[in-house]
Amino acid sequence: MGYINNKGHGGYQRNGNPARDVDDKIATAPYNFVSLPYEGDDPKTYKTLSTKAVSDEGKDLYSGTITCTLKALTPIMVAGPSDRNEKNGVRKFLEVDNKKIIQGSSIKGMFRSYIEAFSCSVMHPVIDSYIYWRNVTGKGKGAGVYKDSFEEEPTGGFLKKIGARYKFYKAEDITRIPEHDKEAYCTGRMFRKNKGYYFGEPYGEGEFLDDEIVNRFLNEVNSNNEQKKIWSREQNKLNNNGYARVFCIYYKDGERKGQVKELGVARYLRIPYPQTPAQMAGEFKSDDFCAQLFGYVDGKNKNQKAKKGKLSFSECRLNNAKELGTKSLILGGPHPTCVQHYVDQWVDEGDVPSKYKKKNDADQLEAYQKGNALRGRKFYWHRKTQLQNTNTENKDVVTNFIPVDKGAEGTFRITLNSVNEFELGAILELLNLPDNSACKIGMAKPYGYGSVKITVQKYDLQKDSSRYNSISQRLSNTDNSISEKDRDNLIDNFEKYVCDSIYLGESYSYEEIQSIVDLREMMLIQDGSCNRLENPDWAQRTAYMASPTDKNAQPSYRHKKILPYPDHVKEYK
Repeated sequence: MGYINNKGHGGYQRNGNPARDVDDKIATAPYNFVSLPYEGDDPKTYKTLSTKAVSDEGKDLYSGTITCTLKALTPIMVAGPSDRNEKNGVRKFLEVDNKKIIQGSSIKGMFRSYIEAFSCSVMHPVIDSYIYWRNVTGKGKGAGVYKDSFEEEPTGGFLKKIGARYKFYKAEDITRIPEHDKEAYCTGRMFRKNKGYYFGEPYGEGEFLDDEIVNRFLNEVNSNNEQKKIWSREQNKLNNNGYARVFCIYYKDGERKGQVKELGVARYLRIPYPQTPAQMAGEFKSDDFCAQLFGYVDGKNKNQKAKKGKLSFSECRLNNAKELGTKSLILGGPHPTCVQHYVDQWVDEGDVPSKYKKKNDADQLEAYQKGNALRGRKFYWHRKTQLQNTNTENKDVVTNFIPVDKGAEGTFRITLNSVNEFELGAILELLNLPDNSACKIGMAKPYGYGSVKITVQKYDLQKDSSRYNSISQRLSNTDNSISEKDRDNLIDNFEKYVCDSIYLGESYSYEEIQSIVDLREMMLIQDGSCNRLENPDWAQRTAYMASPTDKNAQPSYRHKKILPYPDHVKEYK
């Protein structure tokens, strides 16, 4: 299937030719993002596929099974259950009757992630906790993003619990009090510090703080062992009707000027971005296309609504599963705090070089703020498998596992229970990829593991209405397969349904939707003459950049390099 790269996220033009003179500003990563369709040109609102307008009543519904083959194109690793108490253990495949097993839940997760993207469904789940900006007091790159939103220097104060609420008291400047009891606040071993903190006495009537501010602070301080240690003595004071020392930042402008914006502990003082990724991604809806197909549990709803999905997946027992021996990798990478990757930084209008250079200035980076856009759904490139230097003092970050080599294959079965024609079309969309495309499953995807090809062995489906046929009618019609023509019609109807639902009244073809362009690009294993599973140049373009902790390499993440769109990555040399 070909595709046209001429439309932007919400219908506006995305520049097709990246600027060659900004290559030194470009980030590389083994992942990229499939964009989300905007509401018009507005990045604050995403269009998602709802089933609200579609009723199953009176429509053809399908039930039965689809038997598929899964073949490993690269080494793969889908780990069985692990012992959480076992440190530096070796992760292995689950084995049954001496056969390595890919659990049905892993296959289901893979299908859901791709069908969510193919159907432009709600991105789910998404982190619903605040991302913190660490460089509060620093003057380095990125400091300008927030310096205009709070008073320049954090200051000290006291927290006191009064009933079920918390009150904040300012600490008087000790240089302005003739007689005072000053107390040093030590946050670590003093011989390693070059700065001490002295607190004057609490003064004034204080202000009651919003529960959200206090809860965020307590959750943050208890989520980190170092902070927890420092805070433990202060927590005891709180518990005994005393004053706990904290650092704070005040609002600089607006109606809340002078009020507490955020609390923290000494060098760990951080402030959250205004929105969580989940708030930017849009609200989960129970009538979402994928929620109806795969099921959901709405944990935010007081009644905790839930719906069983229409699909189930059997395990896949692998044949020719040759073990490759123990591999060791550090399976960590950029987190959503890496805003230059996870938040859209590109300007799609005007001259790319000048706009791009401006956006690549760390102080101009967009973040998790209203009006900004997420990059989208995270997928990993198909690429050559890669070894990694795991010489590190912290062995806890190293994952040891035993993968199986490429060529391993097995069968699994999808059971469908009363899916409508559009849902069946979405499933067929994924099961009938072009020959040059594949999926990813399991661990170590950033290092080239997990590329698999899914092919259909057999369709055994029938319309639910046929259950009411006479016995003679059912016996005379034993062929429950799908013809190539019917298959293509179901896929076409699904694609038209997505276009009509996402872009009402606009003439779009499915392959022009930018999210589909991005997804097709991310699924390629063969791009023209480039075999992405073998090509070393492609592996270099899709490798992690040097870590800031690697003293022998350029500190690429600190340089705030921006990640190109998927369809631009191959353009950079």
